[in-house]
Amino acid sequence: LGYEPREFLDDPGFWLAHVHPDDKPRITSALEQALQGQDSLVEYRFQRKDGGYSWMRDGATIVRDVHGRPMELIGYFIDITEQKKLEVELIAEREHAECANRAKTEFLANMSHELRTPLNAVIGFSELIQNETFGAVGSSRYLDYAKDINESGQYLLELITDILDLSKVEAGEANLFEKDIDVTRVAGACLTIVSDRAAKSEVKIRNSIPFDLPMLRADERLLKQMITNLLANAVKFTPSGGQVVLYANADAQTGLAITVEDNGIGMAPEALSRVVEPFVQVDTGLNRKYEGTGLGLALTAKMVKFHGGSLELKSQLGAGTSATLRFPTERLVSAEATAVQSL
Repeated sequence: LGYEPREFLDDPGFWLAHVHPDDKPRITSALEQALQGQDSLVEYRFQRKDGGYSWMRDGATIVRDVHGRPMELIGYFIDITEQKKLEVELIAEREHAECANRAKTEFLANMSHELRTPLNAVIGFSELIQNETFGAVGSSRYLDYAKDINESGQYLLELITDILDLSKVEAGEANLFEKDIDVTRVAGACLTIVSDRAAKSEVKIRNSIPFDLPMLRADERLLKQMITNLLANAVKFTPSGGQVVLYANADAQTGLAITVEDNGIGMAPEALSRVVEPFVQVDTGLNRKYEGTGLGLALTAKMVKFHGGSLELKSQLGAGTSATLRFPTERLVSAEATAVQSL
């Protein structure tokens, strides 16, 4: 700091006179604690001899005799200027990263909205052509082209919707519209959504959801999207002749578990932590032939986390994958509570 120890000792008020004015209330409070026999620790800015300020940490410890009476006050000063500089830099870097992330998610959300409007028009007009609503189009090849346009548009719309949902979740703008849900009913609707896709891929899907599951307090749209994502993912990575099974169980200790299990291509255990990151795909020669951007599992993991739950993945390369949505016990609604609400 540029001062000699004697300058502090010769004038008891010298030290306090050089404390930054904004920090003097903290010093006063710490001194009062010390005078009352309490140990104190305070951080403040102290003026150096060159006129600048350094951050100091000042501690005072009361030494007592065998009867607990104060004998002497031991104090110490530590220059923590570099530590404070590092804290300021870390805070600035975090704020910069958060700002950049917000800008990214806002951009994605805006772009998603802008793209969906013309894309819906493309899908709608391609359906009109495909169905020959206003008359025959002539060559059958045009019908094939219209079908390709429609399928590509539908795929792109799903992708944009996923990006929009992911942006909302990351921006903290996703809201839960909770109600008591019949999981068996929702699971059946999800199986219907992926049934055509499974039939085209010659993959058998089996519903093993019991009918006596308790109701679940959750957002129905998100629950349906989570289960559908897991089913679609399982069907996509299960070869022809394979099988996908949907089942669930619940109890008062572990909550509700909804599992989608397949006997498809699977993945190496070390890849499990990466596949729940946005836009990540497992890099194997077999699954590279499949479409997708790797958003499904990332979205599902974030959505179940919004419900206080978790996504658990188990897999073995060449032996299939098991994906489980786990919801906490406090989201289970007892039959008695459901009966009371219905009165």
